Amino acid sequence: SAAFMAPAGLALVTGNFPEGPQRTKALGLASGLLYTAIQFGTALGLSAVTAVNVAALGEGISPQAALQTALIVPVVAAILGAIVIAFGLRTGSSRSPDGALSLR
Repeated sequence: SAAFMAPAGLALVTGNFPEGPQRTKALGLASGLLYTAIQFGTALGLSAVTAVNVAALGEGISPQAALQTALIVPVVAAILGAIVIAFGLRTGSSRSPDGALSLR
């Protein structure tokens, strides 16, 4: 997912900010936030899958069934992410008269 998220996020910033110091500032901020989000999401996802796997193993089911149960976590996370994105894209953004976003 990082292979898709980083270029898409940076392309959005590049297309919406005018060249110059504002774009440089926006690219720096976006790059840092994207990298942090990717690392945090990976750590949280692995932790959640491991916790569900260990909990399922504690109930005495087979290791394969525990793993199948644990792998439901990424599916649920993807569905929740899609819902958040769908509702988040419906909100408008404020733009300047020339159509560019402004970073204050």
